[in-house]
Amino acid sequence: MTDSLAVWLYGTLVAALDRNQRRRLTLRYTQEAFDRFGPYSPIFSASMPLRREPYPNAITRDFFDGLLPEGEARRTIARELGIDEEDTYSLICELGRDCAGALVVQAGSEPVPPEISLEGARPISDAEVAERIASLPLTPLGVDEEIRLSLAGVQRKLLLTRRADGGWALPINGVPSTHILKPQIDNPDWPGTVENEAFCMRLARVSGLRAAEVEVLHFGHQPVLVVERFDRRISNGRVSRIHQEDSCQALGLRPTQKYEDRGGPSFKKVADVLKRFRRESDLPDLLALVTFNIAIGNADGHGKNYSILHHPGGSLELSPGYDLMSTVMYPEVSRTMGMYVDSVRRIDQVKGQRIVNEAASWGIRRDLAKQIVANTLHNVGVAIDNMDSGLEAPPGLSDAVKRRTAELVETLHPRVEVEAFDSKKTA
Repeated sequence: MTDSLAVWLYGTLVAALDRNQRRRLTLRYTQEAFDRFGPYSPIFSASMPLRREPYPNAITRDFFDGLLPEGEARRTIARELGIDEEDTYSLICELGRDCAGALVVQAGSEPVPPEISLEGARPISDAEVAERIASLPLTPLGVDEEIRLSLAGVQRKLLLTRRADGGWALPINGVPSTHILKPQIDNPDWPGTVENEAFCMRLARVSGLRAAEVEVLHFGHQPVLVVERFDRRISNGRVSRIHQEDSCQALGLRPTQKYEDRGGPSFKKVADVLKRFRRESDLPDLLALVTFNIAIGNADGHGKNYSILHHPGGSLELSPGYDLMSTVMYPEVSRTMGMYVDSVRRIDQVKGQRIVNEAASWGIRRDLAKQIVANTLHNVGVAIDNMDSGLEAPPGLSDAVKRRTAELVETLHPRVEVEAFDSKKTA
């Protein structure tokens, strides 16, 4: 006997997710998917383009595992739902109606996912938001007997829907979540993570990079980073989903392989995916984002922190930046980068020349790579000079991040000018 779930994308039944008696999974595309998207379309994953043959257990399981929370959050949710934490099928059956991107996974007997109005979400007060944030250790993501949704990652976060009047609501009745609320990381060695990430995300946007919108709000006197989901669109009171996948999913890797030293993605492999689907125009954006992460001292940029958007027409593009934080501010955090730059592993050993070499390995001309790296560092430096913290949280840490980033930019920028622009060294 085989169990089966329906996989919907942009209002089309695109696939069936099957599980046999041995709990092995397969993914079968539908004729409707072929009719709408055409053969070999990346549809919802670059690692599983549209084909007639079913995809086997390993790659299917790894993709859907990539939609689920990780670590203790996954264990807690599974325990509360009475499900084996290793049972990907049952977890996605419970949580798959609101995932990262535009997929809706549900029982085959359920009706077509409707177009969603914000009016279906239940309003809650700021006091209840504060209570739900405080309860995250027991109810990760806010999942309870009424709320069923999923988002990858290990950090505590609450998923909510923002109403048209700016208030908050619970994502129920099929209404997607629109915002991610991230409280301070519960680790005394990581003070001020809300302020740190808010500053770095704002700095990215002021520097001209595409990055998710963020703000800092207070719930119960606790600062919380509020991130607007870039895989959601709100128009005329209705919410639509934009599909995305992270680099691990795009490359057919397990979520546990998100770090390059564990067999995870490299920047070159991410660039190769973009090139394979004719998105060479996105490589400068990828290079600017890599350069920015080095400039702010973010050693934790791994394969699940770089994503690809899949638009309804079938086109792909690099997603905006997210999870941007200066990890070098915390001495206890490893300086080994989640993804290496020209084989350099430690972020404090990356030189401008190495960034250019990395870009050249993707196929970017060296002169163009030099220009992108230099321009990115210049823009970051100008942005730092011209912006204050702009946050409601105490400015202490953001000032420290600002000073440290300025130091890193000063360290990197001359090396780009002296080394990368030296024709004898780059010929």
